[in-house]
Amino acid sequence: MIRAYLFSVALLTSAISHAQCTYLPQGILDAWSQDRSLWASEVGYEPVMTGAYPELVITSYRVTHLDTQSFLFDSGIRSGDELLAVNGVSVSNQNAFRSVVERLTDLPEIVLSLKEKEPVRFLNSVLDSTLQCSDIE
Repeated sequence: MIRAYLFSVALLTSAISHAQCTYLPQGILDAWSQDRSLWASEVGYEPVMTGAYPELVITSYRVTHLDTQSFLFDSGIRSGDELLAVNGVSVSNQNAFRSVVERLTDLPEIVLSLKEKEPVRFLNSVLDSTLQCSDIE
């Protein structure tokens, strides 16, 4: 059985073939979507904005704290990292970004783009057992 630890990060300009790859722990996304406190206990974040009111734009989300026992930490994410996009959808496009986040439990792979880090790809083998990290390595 595939080991149940994982996560990933990707720069918008980086090629997916250079992504780190991990497998999502089985059921983690469902658990987080049903009980938000589980997510909040592992990772905290805050928006990073530019502009002036009323023209403020969210440019990223900064990780404010991260449980060192979390699969996110194991994947290389650290406090201070800034999330730029999920599956190529920029955080600055709030409606599209919210839509992607709401569908995370239905996606067989998740690629996170983080500022100044290599791409990371998470695979949800529960949804698609044919996906393999070796496909991109």
